[in-house]
Amino acid sequence: MGDVELVVKVSKSPLEEDLRGISVFSNGVWHETTLAGSEGREMAQYIFGEIDVPKLDDDRSPIAAFDVSRSMRLNTENELVRAAHAFLGSKIEEVRRSLLEEEKARKSEEDAKKLAQQASEIARVINEDFEAFRQRVAKVRAKTRGSSDLDQNAPTGGEEEDDLIFGNEVPARQISPEGAPDSGESAGDGVEPANQKPAVEPADPQAPKLGRAAGGTGTKRKPSGGFDVKFREMGEAAFRAEYISDERTIYINLEHPQVAVALGNASVEEPLFRRLAYEIAFFEYTVALTQEMVRAGEHRDLTDPVVEIRTTMNRLARKGAVLYAE
Repeated sequence: MGDVELVVKVSKSPLEEDLRGISVFSNGVWHETTLAGSEGREMAQYIFGEIDVPKLDDDRSPIAAFDVSRSMRLNTENELVRAAHAFLGSKIEEVRRSLLEEEKARKSEEDAKKLAQQASEIARVINEDFEAFRQRVAKVRAKTRGSSDLDQNAPTGGEEEDDLIFGNEVPARQISPEGAPDSGESAGDGVEPANQKPAVEPADPQAPKLGRAAGGTGTKRKPSGGFDVKFREMGEAAFRAEYISDERTIYINLEHPQVAVALGNASVEEPLFRRLAYEIAFFEYTVALTQEMVRAGEHRDLTDPVVEIRTTMNRLARKGAVLYAE
């Protein structure tokens, strides 16, 4: 080929088919544009450039370098043309692979952002359920000393306008024989326990007057809590998901065979993958919530966790039904 210079360029947007490839000149005269074997390959649609091979004009081989059929192609039976195509093919492939790596890294970064967004959305649905659940638990435990963080987001006693404490002014029903100290009473001096009153909650107008308004409008709340969801590559042999209690985080395994097949080569936004991710997270949360309740001493009998799992899954199935309507 002699002393030649190949210029390979990369377009910022896909090129029309007749603009893709390296334009081959000889002494400034164009003869063909080729991708030299990379036609149809991924990212090849961004590659263009040029090369000038003067020796094509001087070639005196038995098989001519130029195709006399006006095909706008050089004759690949010619030895010099084959050498030129081999040279172009290797350089084009080098650039194409580089572009593939860049595209893979870009997609990986985009997918990571989309996965984080999906994880956040799943966590939102779970924590909406968890907050509603804790509020129900708080009806019984919010005014009990030493309550667990299952009612962590419940307002502290006496800070909400509809909060009731034991009294004789409004209809209420007793939900625990011991609750928080009455308003204005000592919370204890560190030696003697505080004077505890029964815990009550609002009841029908016909109920006995066992409560009175706590009279608070404060906004201070107990430390917030909840569940987090994250996607991780945890290995093909690992479970679909894992719950880490001390982090209160659900990890979904992207390398589990079922998850990997659902994802395939498609986008992480595909409905099939999203539905499976929700299903896995919902199930793991159901088991995790039951575990937390066992640790908090909420269950005394084996049937209690089973009922709790079934009830929680039913609640979440209703919340997630919209995913299957898309």
